[in-house]
Amino acid sequence: MSRYANETPFTNNSEFYKEFFKERGVRYIRQFRTGKLRHPTIREMASLERINHVWSLGDRYYKLAHKYYGDSSLWWIIASSNNLGKGTLVVPENTILRIPAKAAIQDLVANKNKER
Repeated sequence: MSRYANETPFTNNSEFYKEFFKERGVRYIRQFRTGKLRHPTIREMASLERINHVWSLGDRYYKLAHKYYGDSSLWWIIASSNNLGKGTLVVPENTILRIPAKAAIQDLVANKNKER
């Protein structure tokens, strides 16, 4: 359930990256467009089933995503759902994170992919 599942990469040969291309001996790069994500509305958040998780020493977003979703690439959902990642991804120990349940995020991710 990658957030790039329905994305088509594009060829970037912009003059802006001319020196970058020259240094690497390439004429272009293939990349995905930057997604335009938004925070879920209050109503959407209220309707999500969530699991509380107490952040402890050794926790990492990708580890929690693997534990709760079976996919470490979905770490960004946990950070976004807790309004984390705006300048820092550091979480103080014993912070309670609200992790959207797997069933709830499947629809959310599918809708985000359709919006791109």
